[in-house]
Amino acid sequence: MENFLVCALTFERDKNLSGRIYYYLVDFPAELDDEIVVPLNVHGRLQVGKVVKKYVLSPDGKLLPEKKGLLHFLTSRLFCEKLPFCPERLKSALCPFGYRRVSLPSACNTRDLGGLFYDEKHVTAYGNFLRGDEPEGDVSACGVDSLVCFGGDIPADCAVPVRVFPSLFSVEKMGDVDALYAFDVYGEEEAESEFFPSEEEFERAFSQGGALREVFSFLASLSGTVLLCDTFGSRSVELVCMILYLLAGVSLGDIAREREITRKALSRKSKQNVKFLNFASSIPSQGETLSFLKNFLEKYGGAEKFLLSVGLTQGEIDRLRYRMTSVNGN
Repeated sequence: MENFLVCALTFERDKNLSGRIYYYLVDFPAELDDEIVVPLNVHGRLQVGKVVKKYVLSPDGKLLPEKKGLLHFLTSRLFCEKLPFCPERLKSALCPFGYRRVSLPSACNTRDLGGLFYDEKHVTAYGNFLRGDEPEGDVSACGVDSLVCFGGDIPADCAVPVRVFPSLFSVEKMGDVDALYAFDVYGEEEAESEFFPSEEEFERAFSQGGALREVFSFLASLSGTVLLCDTFGSRSVELVCMILYLLAGVSLGDIAREREITRKALSRKSKQNVKFLNFASSIPSQGETLSFLKNFLEKYGGAEKFLLSVGLTQGEIDRLRYRMTSVNGN
């Protein structure tokens, strides 16, 4: 066994784990006091631990302080620590806390729905749902198992199963060209073309219960990694992801600040051994997003009640929530 970085973690957000230390293999740069996301139990739910010690795991299972030099090499053998269990039982850490991006060459502006707190100690699962813009090629080589598109045509040269839904909003191509409107769920009536749909547009999209029932029922039937994408900039994925976040239990504030959380993660990229894509400069304001979400909760009583009202079964809703909160959900 080669030498691996092992971090000792504490979980300050979980009162049941107060005073306990857990050990994880870490395959990305991590410093003392950094927070990293790890699977803590067999249920696949993710928690955020704080690095309190760093070690190198020697081939014979000893924990050596992470330092270099001949003197350290000699003294570390005298003052090393022993794992409290067999090294083969070590679990692997998932990623740095705040990691919100994935690098998909075939789909730009892609990010994972994982990493947002949905209760006091757990964060949404990574690897089940991704979101991005229209793919420019085959995404199967990037670990994507299914592709769900809104508006436009099925992407060419795609080896994974693809499902295309009508856009939930009127859409317009950017640039000095005539507006191109995808077939939308509420007919041919024009809507204002903005980067982010207005509250009125959201309300109209929500009123089309049949279309949303079909979308979420289909998502509940999928397994593996699903990439949700907008073609022609329809912004439909924005709506779908909001409902998924609300169903998982993510707070209104974190949903409204999701892109800002991503931006903060980008500012720490020098400490993370991950690749990031360029971040869109235009983002919806927190106030507009939060205002709509508050109205949504007041009117429908939450995401679960809304999905029940449009015809989803309780089993489908439970499946979607499980996929949002457990890495075992794929």
